Amino acid sequence: MKKTLTSLVLGMVLTAGVSTSMAQGLINFFTFNSNPALGKVYVGTTSSGVLAGNAYSGQLLGGLASGSLAPLGSPAAFISSGGVGQGVISVGNVTVSGVEAGTPYFYALRGWANSLPAQFTDSNPVQITLGGTTTGGGFFATPQANGFNNFAVGAPEPTTFALAGLGIAALLVARRRK
Repeated sequence: MKKTLTSLVLGMVLTAGVSTSMAQGLINFFTFNSNPALGKVYVGTTSSGVLAGNAYSGQLLGGLASGSLAPLGSPAAFISSGGVGQGVISVGNVTVSGVEAGTPYFYALRGWANSLPAQFTDSNPVQITLGGTTTGGGFFATPQANGFNNFAVGAPEPTTFALAGLGIAALLVARRRK
């Protein structure tokens, strides 16, 4: 009886250890792609040629289905240096909690102007296989989050600033008259 109880307790501890040590999937949050049609974020329109800089941020989204993506990791600013870095985010590996390496997975990039965080644009969802090591010891290379089509984020229009200035001026004039 004592031996059976000891075996049962030991089995429960080992099972709990295996279930809590489930290998996590990985995505490399580096959006550069050598294909000029992929992996970049522009300001205004993709035809304008102006790549997003550090006044813009992006958030990696992910999920098991293309229609149910949620934020992964933390938002990051776009690189502002010229060359291949501008319009790109480079964070490194992001852990996908609760999803094992080797699992088919969808990701997208959400981008926005830091001055207008509520006005964001999402890229098209892309399917990948999560990287990392499985609980069984298998290995999958960590994919980069750079397969989305180039897209554009909104830029504050100059007329928006002009209207805001006129509104503030009107309030000041009205306040002065009272």
